[in-house]
Amino acid sequence: LGSQSYGSYCRRKLRGLKEINIVGSGHLTQEILPWLNKLSVPVRVHVRSKNERVMALQAQYPRVRIESLEAPESEIRGGLVIAAPLDSQRINDWLGCHEVSTVLDLRAESA
Repeated sequence: LGSQSYGSYCRRKLRGLKEINIVGSGHLTQEILPWLNKLSVPVRVHVRSKNERVMALQAQYPRVRIESLEAPESEIRGGLVIAAPLDSQRINDWLGCHEVSTVLDLRAESA
């Protein structure tokens, strides 16, 4: 689609949104965060557990908020990037009644 990376694709598709949420903290998230961090909007990364990798991510991007996937601290809105191998039912359950305007599903086997 003319992009050189997932990060540039995500930034182009999420531009203009007031908030960006990312599910997952692995390699793909680390690849797209530098691009999304340039948008000057709040970015939240939702993780299963806070481990050394997550803490290093927080240190590298202090503006990014890290939240538990089990209990989001506030309403999820704006854009959502799925960068974790979770099944669709779990993502739908997690979103519940939250309203996101754009979803970029980067899983290999999304439904």
